[in-house]
Amino acid sequence: MADNLRKNGHKLVVCDPVPASVQAQVAKGGAIAAANAKEVAEQCDTIITMLPSTAIVEGVYLGDNGIHKALRDDHLLLDSSTIDPIFTKKLSDELHKRGATFVDAPVSGGVAGAQNGTLTFMVGGTAEEFERVKPLLGAMGKNLVHCGGSSTGQIAKLCNNLAAAIQLTSVAEATNLGVSLGIDPQVLAKYVQSLLQCVCISEGINGFRDMSCCVVVYQVS
Repeated sequence: MADNLRKNGHKLVVCDPVPASVQAQVAKGGAIAAANAKEVAEQCDTIITMLPSTAIVEGVYLGDNGIHKALRDDHLLLDSSTIDPIFTKKLSDELHKRGATFVDAPVSGGVAGAQNGTLTFMVGGTAEEFERVKPLLGAMGKNLVHCGGSSTGQIAKLCNNLAAAIQLTSVAEATNLGVSLGIDPQVLAKYVQSLLQCVCISEGINGFRDMSCCVVVYQVS
């Protein structure tokens, strides 16, 4: 995602708890390193966060060295993490009270989508905020979906993940049944993939191409 932003002419200030990740971006040119989120906010008008948990998002935005320490009225903040929608709404309300613009924009599409700039962004915010972030998200994604007001992007992502998990689990269980009755799992995999025609999962999760992984996870006695 950072590479695609750079390709589209954006200068980057990068921050990550893994120093090697930061240095990799700096080495490519067009990026400088920051020690914490506060330093990023001091140098940038637009900030994109993608973090692994609600607690970490809270720390980055509201912690001791968080974005709020250098928050300005002209800041545009986008969170592409997949986190708790209830917390996202509270965070949005707090940041809007301080004059900043905050949009939740979680993604789907996997590593390949991030590399190729074909991610889907599920965006929560006002119509005006959505229009404001479209050029930036368009540098990283192909499908930009305005889901509604604040936190609706997170709600859409939650529903997307639930549907994907249910489908993957059902295919795994069906595969175990087939294997237990004597069918070759690779033969079954080709048939199931053809039957479902589910691009988002069949192309994004290797288990649909190699059903042996499902058999290992959902082993039947």
